Amino acid sequence: MHQEKMKIFIEKLKNIINNVSAPTKKGERCQSFFLSDGVAFTLCDEYAVEYNNLLKDLLRQGAWGEKFSESYISNHIRDVIVKTIKDEKLDNLTAYFEELINGLDGYSQEQVVLVPVANVVMVGGVLPIGYIILKRIDDKRIDELMGRIALVINASELSGEEKKNRIQMARKVFLSPINGKVCAEYKVVAEPRRAKELAEEELRRALDLFRFSMPALYHDSLNCLIGLEGEIIQGSRSTLIISSDAKSFSAPSELVGALQPFELSPGNVDIMKGIGVFGLSDILKKVETTEFERFLLHGIHWYSDSIMQIKLENKLTSLMSCLETLLNPKESLSSITSAIAEGVALICAKETESRIKIDKRIKELYRKRSALSHGGEKEILSADIEELRMLAHAFLRNMIDKLGEFKVQSDLFEWIKILKYS
Repeated sequence: MHQEKMKIFIEKLKNIINNVSAPTKKGERCQSFFLSDGVAFTLCDEYAVEYNNLLKDLLRQGAWGEKFSESYISNHIRDVIVKTIKDEKLDNLTAYFEELINGLDGYSQEQVVLVPVANVVMVGGVLPIGYIILKRIDDKRIDELMGRIALVINASELSGEEKKNRIQMARKVFLSPINGKVCAEYKVVAEPRRAKELAEEELRRALDLFRFSMPALYHDSLNCLIGLEGEIIQGSRSTLIISSDAKSFSAPSELVGALQPFELSPGNVDIMKGIGVFGLSDILKKVETTEFERFLLHGIHWYSDSIMQIKLENKLTSLMSCLETLLNPKESLSSITSAIAEGVALICAKETESRIKIDKRIKELYRKRSALSHGGEKEILSADIEELRMLAHAFLRNMIDKLGEFKVQSDLFEWIKILKYS
């Protein structure tokens, strides 16, 4: 960190330290409470805000936001404050802060993160997608992981018996639950909490691509759902119904949650390649992306989100957001409704009659979405969602085909203009 910036941060810290308060009494208004190494203090009003702004500014330094979580930085800043409070003077603050900065600048520890994935089945091999690698954890992989954990435990100061017990517990508690499951492996230089956050973010981006491929692989009735472990339910529900006159009753049962696993079989992977999933995967690994690539990934995220929604109105909102992401005219005088309807119609159909029908239908569905957004009531049918999802998917596939051609959103609008007047 540049010396001038360091001086600014130290002055901000001095101001915060000079305005810490004892733990609040009833009726006093404070926003942040800290307890560390036997020292308790609070920050009230503008000083709590100043502390939070300090954290944000530190996370913006270099690549710190990629390496460190907010809580990690906060804990270390809190330790600097506590040590200074214990000194009862500010003389050593600069040395404490410089020590912290040097440690953050020099952080180089790589983490290997394994995130279990729910309702995904792999048929042999591994599958790279974006920055993650999907793997089925087998006995051999468990033994490799156990070897690494054992090295950590054996390097500790525990007794021989304690080490043995700790290793056995680690296998039972940490490794046995993932044996046989599909996990996303992600490697990154970051502190553990931030590494976990980044791994989950990258996995979610990959799952967006998988969900985009689902219409090409499974019928909606199979309710194929995927997510991080713990996010997907699978079970049954019985509902008791009794007539008011006590002359009849019933208890219909139904399966709920995910009915179909997402299979990464060679056949399914070939279909995913055919609709452009792995071309999108390459974009996930790019350091610099084009505007059009970013908009397309965001549109696919909204499409993915529609699959995970339960209520029909939320599915409608997500699907319209998918189309809006790419077709919103922004500074144009055209209405959003007309721009989306016209864009989808021109791109998804060739014949004039079909284009007119799609244009009209998108406008009807967009009005329903607008009514929902403004507190109105419009009946949403499953057929509405099925139709809109089919159109959104066809639209996105056309956008994938244009990845090598379009760089910015205006390229898309120019193409729509050509389709309109050709």
